[in-house]
Amino acid sequence: MDEEGSEESVDLALEQARRVVDDQLQTLSDIDSKAIKILRLNVVLIGAAVSILSVSVRSNGFPSARLVNGYTVVGGMLLLSSTLTAAATYTASTVKAGPSSSDVWRMISGKYDPDAVKQGLAGSYADWIDRNYRTNVKNAPVLTTTILSLAIAFICFSVGVVEAVRGPLPVATVVVIPVLVGVSVRRTGLINQIRRAYRER
Repeated sequence: MDEEGSEESVDLALEQARRVVDDQLQTLSDIDSKAIKILRLNVVLIGAAVSILSVSVRSNGFPSARLVNGYTVVGGMLLLSSTLTAAATYTASTVKAGPSSSDVWRMISGKYDPDAVKQGLAGSYADWIDRNYRTNVKNAPVLTTTILSLAIAFICFSVGVVEAVRGPLPVATVVVIPVLVGVSVRRTGLINQIRRAYRER
C-alpha cells in the first residue's frame, strides 16, 4: 500500500506540475506577445512623430518650435522608455519547459528504474516551476512600466499638441497629469509587482 500510495502521489504531482508549467508558459507567451506588439506600435509612433515634426519644419504656416514644448519632450522620453522596456521584456523571457534531449535519452536507455525516473521528473518540474515563476515575477513590472509609459506618453503628446495650437495651458494641467500618473500606478499594482520582483532577485 505504501508503494502504491507513493506511486500515486508521484503521478499526481507530475500531472499537477505539468499543468502549472503549461500555465506559466502561456503567461510568458502572453507577456512576450504584448511586448512585441507594443514595440512595433512604438516604432510606428516614433516614425509618425518624426514625420510630423519634419513636415511642420518645412511648413511656413505653422511655427514648428511650438511643437517642441515641455509636454512633447516628456512624451518623447516616455515613448523611448516604453520602447526600450518593451524590448527588454521580450528578450528577457527565458523559460524552462522540460527535460533536455540528453535527459530524455537517459530516461529511455533502460538503465533507470521507472519509479526513480518519475521521482526525478517530479523534482525537475519543481525546479522549472520555480525558475518560470521568478521569470514571470521579474517581467511583470517591466511590462506594466512599458504600458504605463506608452499611455502617459500619449497623454503628454496630446496635451503638447493642444498647447502648440492654442498657446499656454492653465497651470492646473501640470498638476492633473502627475495625479493621473499616480492613480494609474496605484491601479495597476506596479509598486507591489516591483516589491515581489525585488524579493525574487
